[in-house]
Amino acid sequence: MVRDPSRAVIKVGKRAVGTLSLNMIKELGLVVEQVFDEQVESQLAQAMDFDSALIQAVRRIKKRPMSKAQVHLRLRDLGYDEVTTQCVIDRLIETGLIDDDTLGQSILHQTTRSRPAGPNLIRQKLEHQSLAPDTVDQIVEQSQSESDPVKDARQLAQQRADTMGQVKPVTKMRRLWGYLTRRGYDQETIQTALSDVTDIQEQEESS
Repeated sequence: MVRDPSRAVIKVGKRAVGTLSLNMIKELGLVVEQVFDEQVESQLAQAMDFDSALIQAVRRIKKRPMSKAQVHLRLRDLGYDEVTTQCVIDRLIETGLIDDDTLGQSILHQTTRSRPAGPNLIRQKLEHQSLAPDTVDQIVEQSQSESDPVKDARQLAQQRADTMGQVKPVTKMRRLWGYLTRRGYDQETIQTALSDVTDIQEQEESS
């Protein structure tokens, strides 16, 4: 295994007790042949817990972005105490590896990139990442202010209706209602949008 030049082995006497980053060693003020008393031992133990938790969190965040709440839950599940967990989260926020606002914007973009989505679906996606309620509310409100829900729902419904062929109006209406519900639109928006779908109106008028 290639030795990481940014880390060093900590030895007490001739016994290796673990590794720490050089920055952490500097913060602790550890030096060669330092007297190892109870205070130093306690500080070292806390630092090694922090270092271990930080490595675990960074490893997971690099695989996929995580919210503050998700990192908190994961570290607690791994057995780290609340103080260590919070210190790690503070460090990750400071370095930008945790950014709930940026994560929320990314989720919004992914949800609406290929086709419009209503507030219910956007909220569901955001809450699935355990984002804070105020962050969720803010992004949902932003998404609605930047779009016209009725217009978007009408467009989705019209596109879907055009692919259904000669299906009975009541069946088509039921399927489109379910489709728009899954895309996150509320009942009032769906009802307004479907009232203007030309394919349904033409079939109802000719029946």
